[in-house]
Amino acid sequence: MDDTLNKMAQGVEGDPNPDEQLDAEALYARGMAHYRRREWQRAMEYFVRLKALEPNRPGIDALLDELDWFIQLQAMGPEGQAAEAETAQAGAAAEPEVREVTPRPPKARRVPVRFNWRVLIWPLVLLVVAFGAYLIFKTQQPDPIDVLYNRAQAKMTVGDYEEAIQIYEQILERDPNHKGAQFGLDKARRLANLSILYQNARTYIANEQWDLAWAELNKILEIDPGYSDASTLASFVERRKTVADLYKEGQTYYESGEWGKAIDRLERTRSLDAAYNAQSVRKMLFESYVNEAKRLLDDPASRAADIRLAIQHLSSALTINPQESKTAAIKSDAESYLAGLVAFSNGEFDLAQARFSRLYTSQGEYPIRNAANWLYKTYIARGDALRDGGRYTEALAQYRQAQSVVGVDTAEAQARIEDILTNYATPTPTTTPTRTPTRTRAPTNTPVPPTATPVPPTQPPPPPPTRPPTATPEPPTPTRPPR
Repeated sequence: MDDTLNKMAQGVEGDPNPDEQLDAEALYARGMAHYRRREWQRAMEYFVRLKALEPNRPGIDALLDELDWFIQLQAMGPEGQAAEAETAQAGAAAEPEVREVTPRPPKARRVPVRFNWRVLIWPLVLLVVAFGAYLIFKTQQPDPIDVLYNRAQAKMTVGDYEEAIQIYEQILERDPNHKGAQFGLDKARRLANLSILYQNARTYIANEQWDLAWAELNKILEIDPGYSDASTLASFVERRKTVADLYKEGQTYYESGEWGKAIDRLERTRSLDAAYNAQSVRKMLFESYVNEAKRLLDDPASRAADIRLAIQHLSSALTINPQESKTAAIKSDAESYLAGLVAFSNGEFDLAQARFSRLYTSQGEYPIRNAANWLYKTYIARGDALRDGGRYTEALAQYRQAQSVVGVDTAEAQARIEDILTNYATPTPTTTPTRTPTRTRAPTNTPVPPTATPVPPTQPPPPPPTRPPTATPEPPTPTRPPR
């Protein structure tokens, strides 16, 4: 009704002459003329214009409501026309007039009140008309269960699952066998649970609680693998969870001095997410690389492959912090140390001795402690080579230089010296050749005077080998204070 009244008040279709300018009294007069002729639609048009002109005019709203009922009854057909006729007769007799009510002046004497039956009939007619209209309206309304079901579906569409659950439960209270409500209730409960899990996961992600977020997203994917962006979030959380776990493990190994494991975890952290705690990762990685390199350099069991790995670690540390001059100096010494090891393994003892001697005598940024041990081994190896070549004096000089190396056990060098002095440098006694006896004939009966058989003179023995002098001058031995 409101839409119809608004259109009529604005002078749209239905007004015979919307441009005609009429005052309030003229509109009222024309409207009442149509009202008496039961031309309800035309009367409605004029009274709507009157309402627009004087919104607060007394009685205008009641008159418009009455005309609206008449229009509805007219549209109903014969039954409505009968009720319309009765109402029209009562209306014609009453001829309601909408005018402003002004207070009457007080009268000198009280006039007796007369009962008007028309006043009683009119409300009754309106009550009957209203009841009939209610019945018609009631018959046109859909089933209440369908209304509830449509409302529940609308709540599902906008994601108000809790409200939808309540409405579905109301439907099932009235009709327990309603299939749509049963299916809708299950779906609403499932979606409500998924929504709660999803919101929890989002909250945990915002707080970087990756384990809790991962657990919530896994629950969602078990129920509905295609729910929203749960799969994408799960991949993101899994990656961040892995990064966080690796970082935590790397930090633990760093604090406990397990440099190799710390390097592995921190490098994997950086490869998965270079921005994750970047400054802390770089600091721990740098120190882990340097300390692991030092460990390899200090390990007596380290060989060339281990020293190469140490040099790689120092290079990685310099990649992180190229301005670290101390690390560059350690790397240079490590490379010299590696060259000495390679030369030693190839039998190039002169080159190995030069490398190890420089590291032994130098005071580098980080002294290579094993340089003394390898210098000692080099002296022994050179001495053995000279001894095997019969150059005993030079061999003794190498063994005595080995004895001068500080910080190593020189028992082996001492044994070599004693062996040369005992078995190689002392003259070996020779046996004197004796005359071979000659056969003599058996004595005969004729005595033969004994004759002296000449014996050849004994040859003098060969001269003994010359013993190397014990006071052979030795080359100056590098000394190094004990560490």
